[in-house]
Amino acid sequence: MAVVSTRYAEALLSSATDKDRENFGEYLNDLSSLYRETELKQTIDNPRISKEDKLNVIKEIVPQNQVFINFIELLLKENRINLINDISFKYSEMIDKLNKIIKIEIISPYELSEKEAKEIASKYQKLYNANKALYTIKIDETLIGGVKVICKADDKVYDDTIKTKLNEIL
Repeated sequence: MAVVSTRYAEALLSSATDKDRENFGEYLNDLSSLYRETELKQTIDNPRISKEDKLNVIKEIVPQNQVFINFIELLLKENRINLINDISFKYSEMIDKLNKIIKIEIISPYELSEKEAKEIASKYQKLYNANKALYTIKIDETLIGGVKVICKADDKVYDDTIKTKLNEIL
């Protein structure tokens, strides 16, 4: 379904004005969260409820942007509303790519200072010629030393840990 979700995300992005691009991302994210975490999923997935009633429920939740409402109506019509989480994720990736934002995960054997984390993020921001690098930090005490960085843009892993270097020697 990743291909289908990507196509819907591309369609929404192509129909968005420059002003609406970020807003549509927020609307998708909000709707996706509600779909995952509330009784909205039960309502939307209920075959006894008409698509018109489902759309009316969603209209109460999302801002009244006609392009976005039309998009949701299309998802309902094509029975693709269940892909809202994937579409939201793909749309977010596309917006990040347009805005030249990379997301990285820094894995370290110890807690990094903010300065250290920003230096690592800056290195990858330059490497990817990005305008901004957003990062999360994960602690993995089995690494011994060094850091491992996972770039979400292309799923590359940059492993500069002592554990990996020792394994390469052996």
